[in-house]
Amino acid sequence: MNTKKLQEISVLLVAAVLVWLPMGNSWAQSEINVTYIPQFAGQKLSPKNSDFSYQKKPLKLSKFRCYVSGLEFLKNGKVVWKEETRYFLLDAWKPNTLSRKVSLPPQVFYDQVRFQIGVDSLTNVSGAYGGDLDPTLGMYWTWNSGYINFKLEGKSELCTTRKNRFQYHIGGYLPPYSTAQSVTIKSAPGENLEIGIYLDEFLSQLNLTEEPELMIPGQRASELATISSQIFRTSP
Repeated sequence: MNTKKLQEISVLLVAAVLVWLPMGNSWAQSEINVTYIPQFAGQKLSPKNSDFSYQKKPLKLSKFRCYVSGLEFLKNGKVVWKEETRYFLLDAWKPNTLSRKVSLPPQVFYDQVRFQIGVDSLTNVSGAYGGDLDPTLGMYWTWNSGYINFKLEGKSELCTTRKNRFQYHIGGYLPPYSTAQSVTIKSAPGENLEIGIYLDEFLSQLNLTEEPELMIPGQRASELATISSQIFRTSP
């Protein structure tokens, strides 16, 4: 190969590198924040703000936890990218659990985001896990009942129970009363997601006096799971 030919090849290689570099930069992953905001009657729930008024009576929330998983991005109803299956336990008393970053590949265009509330049946029948699924976190019943997907506890004078307590532990994976729920919300590429969880709307579908607690799987748990899926939506 003569010198002239080598020079031509060198020029072409340099040109290719110069073209590739900016393309490489465009391949860098984009990142969005996904934040869940538990709230009650328009006020954000936090360890420092858990006292509210409900039906003209004082109400105090003492616990809110739920599992979310299976984040998917959709365009025209079809999944264009999904996150590797992993469970996240949201805990209103641990603010660091309510927000996280999600890295997306480039060129992912979407108009909706879908995620699951709760733990699916396959994970339930596989027994207890570690991490956010660790049974010591208080979200696991037994091997045949599985995980609690959604937990809300507090006190209200509307309840005639001991110390006016109410407790709703929603779980169960066996058909026909499976309680894992899917939620779909509108979104746009590059936008951070702020998903409100409107707990007062959940209680508004119950009678605190007549039904102050539910702590077993079954038909009623399935009904309340459906209600719980309706209180997740994009914050205004």
